[in-house]
Amino acid sequence: MPRMCWSAPKDASWMAMGNSLECRGPSDIYVLLKSSDKVSSDLINGRYLPKEQLGEIEHELVLRQWSNLVPSMEFRCFVKDKKLIAISQVDYEYYEFLENMRDEIETKLRLFFDDHVREKFPSDNYCYDAYVAQTVNRVYLIDFEPWTPSVDSCLFEWRELAKADSSDKSLGLRLFPKGVNAMGHFSGKYSRNRLPVEATDDQFRGSMAELIKSVAEQTRQQK
Repeated sequence: MPRMCWSAPKDASWMAMGNSLECRGPSDIYVLLKSSDKVSSDLINGRYLPKEQLGEIEHELVLRQWSNLVPSMEFRCFVKDKKLIAISQVDYEYYEFLENMRDEIETKLRLFFDDHVREKFPSDNYCYDAYVAQTVNRVYLIDFEPWTPSVDSCLFEWRELAKADSSDKSLGLRLFPKGVNAMGHFSGKYSRNRLPVEATDDQFRGSMAELIKSVAEQTRQQK
């Protein structure tokens, strides 16, 4: 699986055989990198660096071992002041079984953070992705991301993460809600990358967090 300094070409996976980032040769890597808007943006604009520092970095291509992960069990964790304040499902799809496992998943992720991340990662504020493997009852660390609005906040909004008290666990684990047609609203997380910019500019401005709040309010009113 290829990635550059900051991003993996997830938005170009539809170009690859099997719609995944698994590569079996240099040609597979080239197709993914060349087709990825995320990688192109990182190389041209930089992701987290001011423009004056862009010429000071040396870009790196990193090849990681491929693992066939179940999308429903990948979660993004948000750490503020060295405390895990929020956890979000990464895949924009409703899974009924996750509701039944909500407490178990959150407990596992918090224990993993306390035991393996909190005192070992040097930053106070950051995000990271973790995978909960049901078959072996383990949690795996996938990657780290900086605490910045340019990072996908998944089912949260950055303003609510920024306002959250690091001593408050009220944000908890957020799962994709029942009743939202993910394909109708988003057609997959990176589906807009398959179309010209002109065709998608006005279609992806809504906030996922606002949509979830709207669905919750409609559900409350129906009750």
